[in-house]
Amino acid sequence: MNKEKVLLENLITSKQNIQRKIMEMKRGVIDSEKYFREAFKPIIEPLSTHVKQNVICNTRSTELENKAETPCISEEDNDDELNSSYENFLNNRPKSTRYDKSYGMYYDKDSDSYKIGKHSVTFSHGKLLLLNKYYQFTPGLWSLLCEKEPKNTTIADIESYYNILKTSGVHLKADGKPRTSRYHKWVTVVKPLYDRMKMEEKQFNEEISKINENTTPRINLKSFNNHLSSSSAKRRKITQEFEPFDFNPEANSSMSTNPVVEKMFNFTSSPKTMKGSGLYKDVLPQTQLVYYDDPNELVTRLNLLTSSQSVGNTGVNNEIISILEELRERNIIV
Repeated sequence: MNKEKVLLENLITSKQNIQRKIMEMKRGVIDSEKYFREAFKPIIEPLSTHVKQNVICNTRSTELENKAETPCISEEDNDDELNSSYENFLNNRPKSTRYDKSYGMYYDKDSDSYKIGKHSVTFSHGKLLLLNKYYQFTPGLWSLLCEKEPKNTTIADIESYYNILKTSGVHLKADGKPRTSRYHKWVTVVKPLYDRMKMEEKQFNEEISKINENTTPRINLKSFNNHLSSSSAKRRKITQEFEPFDFNPEANSSMSTNPVVEKMFNFTSSPKTMKGSGLYKDVLPQTQLVYYDDPNELVTRLNLLTSSQSVGNTGVNNEIISILEELRERNIIV
């Protein structure tokens, strides 16, 4: 009676699995028959006795211990059997000491999906889809994701598992620290990959620091307060009072006393007083244009203009551009 009850429960579970897998087939998330039959052959064999089979083909000789019987059923039944067996394996995996979900994939009953860490995964045409990125789902990658002691792995499998760890963060705790363990998987697989992540992160930070150091400006601009005390003496307007200068040609004995020559050399540096309305053109104040050709003067002027610009003066932009062009022409800046 108990056996019939258990068998009935198994049939009900299989029916539910078949219905769910049919819906998944319509969504295109079921892998091919050949791939699952090769990858999960050790799991399918003990569970195949619970699946109702329509037609059984000729089996191979029982003397071959490593080869199982090959049932011949419809393509839809094959997919249902394979995926149901795979799901049952994931559901029962925590009860086995061989399989591990600490650093890989597990089945979440609440969401009815497979997960790596907190992220759901799906399968499509022999590939695993995690966070919009596909990974070739080989037996080696399956061993890395599901077994405590991975085996038969390749370099490509290790690289895929490394990228999965970086993407999902399944090897980290909530505070960002690693999930350390004394078991084989952490010591031989996960810990070396974690050390590699830390090394790459350190190298990346060093490169960023070098870039930041190399982007410092070549011109050391002085502060605004220092400029007021240092540049005022250089740029103050220097005026000199002109005194009348009378040239007497008689003082020089060698000078000719020709009246024409005397008239030519009798002059003073001060202009004569003019009378009339308005002002004479020569005594009008004229704008003094200062041309800077010394690089030090140019840099000093640039300091003043940039300081003025920083406090909101927008009328010095053209002069700043002119000074920068002058410095570039002299190959002082690049």
